[in-house]
Parts: sequence; C-alpha cells; structure tokens
Amino acid sequence: MLRSLIPRLICSLVVSAHAAEAELRPAADTTLFQQSPANNMGAHSHVAVGVTALGTAARGLFRFDLSSIPTNAIVQSVTITFDLATIGRPDSTGNSHAVHRMLKSWGEGTKSGNTGAAATTGEATWNHSALPTTWTSPGGASETDFTAEPSSTQNLGPAPGVYTIANTAGLVSDVQQWISNPHQNFGWIVKAVDETVTLTARRFSSRETAAAPLLRIEYNVTPVERPTFTAIDRVGANIVLRWIGGASVLESSGDLTATWEEITLGATSEFTEPLTSTNRFYRLRN
Repeated sequence: MLRSLIPRLICSLVVSAHAAEAELRPAADTTLFQQSPANNMGAHSHVAVGVTALGTAARGLFRFDLSSIPTNAIVQSVTITFDLATIGRPDSTGNSHAVHRMLKSWGEGTKSGNTGAAATTGEATWNHSALPTTWTSPGGASETDFTAEPSSTQNLGPAPGVYTIANTAGLVSDVQQWISNPHQNFGWIVKAVDETVTLTARRFSSRETAAAPLLRIEYNVTPVERPTFTAIDRVGANIVLRWIGGASVLESSGDLTATWEEITLGATSEFTEPLTSTNRFYRLRN
C-alpha cells in the first residue's frame, strides 16, 4: 500500500508591508550632575542638560522600551520631542545639543531634588553608571561609555518651549540596532555640544511629569513568507514534496498525535524519499 499523502499544511496569509508609528515615553531618565558628583536625580521632575554659571556640566540620560515594535520592523524615521521648562535667566537663543548612543548600561535611581541626593546601590551619578560601578571617566567617556560621533546635533531653545530633534540617519540607525539587539539598548546621552560655555544649562521635563520626552518612530513591517506545500507527487518509486516559502524545516510523523520528527533542516523547495507501505504525514515550519 502506498504511503498516505496527507500532509499537514502550515499555511498563512501573506501580510503586505504596512506603515506604522510608535509613540513612546522614557522607560528611564536621569541627570549626571558634575556639581554633585555622588548624587542621583532619577526621580526628579526634570533632567538637566548644559553648563551652569559655575562652569559645571550636566548631562541627561534617556532610555526607551522598544519591545512593542515588531522585530521585523524597518525603521523609516525617528524624532525626539523635549519640553524645556522655564529657567531663571533670560534665554533668547537656546543652544546646540548632541545626542549620543550609550554603550554602557546605567541605573535610573529614585532620588530627587535640584541637586539630587546621595546615590544608593545601582543608581547613576556623575561618577557612577550604577553605584558602585564607575564610568570610564566622570560624566561618561566618549568612545567607551557613549559613541564619539553624535547621532544628532540640534539647537534646542529658547526655553520655555517644546522642541523636536529632527529625524537623522544616526537616530534611525540607533533604533534599528536596538530593535534587532534589545540587550544593547542603553538609550542616549544628551549633552551640550560645547561644554566650555557657561550658562547653557536647561531643564528637560522628565518622565515623572505629563510633559515627558516623546520618542516617535515610523516604521514598515515587512511581509513574512510562510512555507506552504504546492505539490506531492509520485515519481517512479519515490515521493517528491514541493513547497514555497524559502528555507524550511520539514517534519514527518506516522500518526498525527505522535511526536513529529525532523527530516531535513534548511531545505528550500523540494524533498525526495523512497515510497514505503507505512502511512506518513508531513508538515513544514520556518
């Protein structure tokens, strides 16, 4: 008796590529404050960026959770919107800010106050990425703690106001990399481009407020081709199975309720084996 040619078909509709958008608030943000190098500010209402009248720098850390975006997404554009709160001095021009991709993990922390409070274990400060772990150098170091080349550079201000960092190839590359490699998502550091100039410090509303930063990501979802049988033929003393859908795993079983056994891994469109009198069922999976 010829083998039963009743395959279990793994079929699905091919979904056309479509555009989508994600709007995300930070999963974590905090300030690295040179004036209080051992303090954490992870729960404060603002993230400080720039240089104070005393010549001390502040740098902001922001990380967004991208897990809601499909892993097969192709990123088209990325923008980041910040709310700049009122500052206690005239501000008519704003100043240039740089956004760099972080290369080291850091701890947001739970401290608040304009200068923060003493950090505890796992919290970021000017000196520490996550106490007691230190940055390569205080405030974070270019090339080891964050990328030397900024992903974007843009003037933000004057304060108060809402400002958006426009889409750049660098921002798109960062987000695309994080979608593909979530374990590398340490977010961005935002700093004044020129930290030798005083009185450039500004306050960005933090995620603890209703005006938290907003990351907008536009992306396309690519269609997923599923393996589907197209023919099961007898050719001489052999059975030939053909399918579409690219490299697939072909499995067989003598009983639909029994264990499925892998026949071949990575076959692209066809499989041949001798006919026997034993009933057999086949299925495909990616």
